[in-house]
Amino acid sequence: MVVTVDGRQSLVQTVALAPMSPAIFPQAVFNQNWTVNSAAAPALAGGYLQVFLTGFDVPSGWNAFALVNGTPVTSGFYTGDWGSGVEQVNFQIPTTLSGANANLQLCGQGPASVQKFCSQQVTFAVGAAAR
Repeated sequence: MVVTVDGRQSLVQTVALAPMSPAIFPQAVFNQNWTVNSAAAPALAGGYLQVFLTGFDVPSGWNAFALVNGTPVTSGFYTGDWGSGVEQVNFQIPTTLSGANANLQLCGQGPASVQKFCSQQVTFAVGAAAR
């Protein structure tokens, strides 16, 4: 890439491009009752988590999924566009996580690709299993 300002050009720089680059907003991981997920207000194992992020415009034909502690999760998976570059992802929390913190990434992967495009890792709190 070359940038030109006032007729002057920069040196040539290589810029890596990606089809998507998801990023979870700070303090934008909510339990299914709309409380901010925290140690004081953990999600329920078997319940749902709502996550707001940007850069998660998953191309048609791609797979979208959550990575929870490195394991793909697609149960109850939903993606929606709130406009202005904000997306929402909901998914069901595995019941095996009861009473633990878990690491989360949101990812997209092309149909013929092994490469995943994932968000940064965030931690969420999980309480006892939902009844």
